[in-house]
Amino acid sequence: MQYHTDSSGPDAAAFRRAFARAIAEASATGVDEVIFLVHSLQMLEGGVFEEVLGEKFVAAFAKNKVAAAQGVRLHLETERVTSAANAAVVFAPFVSAKLLAKAMGDYRTKGLVYVPWAESERDAYAAAYPNSTQI
Repeated sequence: MQYHTDSSGPDAAAFRRAFARAIAEASATGVDEVIFLVHSLQMLEGGVFEEVLGEKFVAAFAKNKVAAAQGVRLHLETERVTSAANAAVVFAPFVSAKLLAKAMGDYRTKGLVYVPWAESERDAYAAAYPNSTQI
């Protein structure tokens, strides 16, 4: 399944809903793994990531590249670093259309939850993927 938020910018409520959906989807499908996809580790510093997940969690996640949440294993990936995750739901907050397309074509992707940054990205995604469920 594919999901997306009807949001733009650093919307903490939308980020929180999307993160919860990724974890729920990973549990429901039985893959029990989430690939947390960002462009770079610097994206995690401050802002909505720390607001929603907490500074300590984000710091440990950035350092270790793995974490657990509600019985689901989280794997941190960037444009340059691929994790050891197998089949997983991809949580893609604020990534470009190019990185999103790469994730969608990845054989490990068993579901996707997208949080757009710009309204134009949200609109383009919704038009390209009409079967994606808005959350």
